[in-house]
Amino acid sequence: MKASTYGIKNLQRILPNLTTWTKQPNEDYSDLRDMYNEVVTQLRRYVGHVCYNFGGIYETLKKNDQQGAVYEYVSKATQKEAMDFINKQIFTTPTWLINKEINERTGNVPTTTILSLQESALGRMLNTTTMNKMLNAEAENGNLAYTVNDLLGDLKQNVFTELSTKKTIEIYRRNLQKAYVERLGNLINPPATTGFTIIIGGGPAAAPVMDNKRTDLLSYLKGHARELKALCDAAAAGTTDKASRYHLQDLSDRLKKILDPK
Repeated sequence: MKASTYGIKNLQRILPNLTTWTKQPNEDYSDLRDMYNEVVTQLRRYVGHVCYNFGGIYETLKKNDQQGAVYEYVSKATQKEAMDFINKQIFTTPTWLINKEINERTGNVPTTTILSLQESALGRMLNTTTMNKMLNAEAENGNLAYTVNDLLGDLKQNVFTELSTKKTIEIYRRNLQKAYVERLGNLINPPATTGFTIIIGGGPAAAPVMDNKRTDLLSYLKGHARELKALCDAAAAGTTDKASRYHLQDLSDRLKKILDPK
C-alpha cells in the first residue's frame, strides 16, 4: 500500500503539468490525451496491486525438509488496510483527475473515467473467486480471517456513506453506488451464458468446481442486498435533495428485482 500511495502522489504532481509538458508548436492535443490516459492506466495498476490482498494467499516455496507453511492467507489487518486505501483513493471521488483544461482539449469525460476505475476495483473485490477464498480462510482461521461479512460490511460503509450521514449524494458517488448494486445483482443472478461457479481448494493448481448454492456465498450476498434495500428506503424518505431521492428509490427498485427477479 505504501508504494502505491507514493505512486499516486507522483501522479497527482504530474497531472497539472501535462498540458505544458506535452505542448508542441503547431500540433494538436493528441499527446496530451495519450499522457492523460497513461496517468489513468498507471493509477489502475496501483489499485490492482492493492486489490490482490483481498482473499490473497501468500506462497513461499519450500523443500519438504523446511519448516513452515507454503500457503498462508493474507492477514485480516492487511486486508483492512487495503480496504482503507481503496476507499481513500478510489471510492472517495478522486477529484484530482478532474482537470477542466485537459477535458476541454481532449474530450475526456471525467464521469466515465472515474467510474471505470471504480468498477475495476469492485470487480477485483466482488467476485466469486476472491470471496470463496475468504470463506475458506474463515473456515481455517476463524476470527483471525478477513471474512466475506467483513468485506461486505466495509463496502457498505464506504460506498454508501451518505445513507448514514444523510449528505447529498453527488453524481460520481451515485454512479459508484449504481455500479455496486449492478455488480451485486450479477453475483446473485448471474447471466445464464456465464454461469456461476466457485473454485475451491488451496494453492494455484486447478480445483474442482462447486455450485454456489452449496456455499454461504449466496446467503451473505442476499442478506447484504436486503440490508442495502432497507437503508436506501430509509434514506430516501429522509432526503430533501431530489436527485438523491430519485437515485435511492431507483437503487431500492433494483435491489427488489435482484432479490425477486420473477
